[in-house]
Amino acid sequence: MPRYVALLGVTAAGLLLSGCISAQEMALRHRSACERYGFTPGSEAYSNCLLQLDVGDYGYSHHGKRRARPL
Repeated sequence: MPRYVALLGVTAAGLLLSGCISAQEMALRHRSACERYGFTPGSEAYSNCLLQLDVGDYGYSHHGKRRARPL
């Protein structure tokens, strides 16, 4: 029985981690998306596109700002 529990744990961890991508991969996806939307790299609109995608994925928490807690 412990063998099945270990196998289940390894399988669950694999499934959870399979959805993870690196920050570099996420940045590449964001740049690619903004270019597909028609924004020119280096323009202010392109920068805003990247910012909106980044904030949409992570919120403000990874920029050192904390989200308000519900009361």
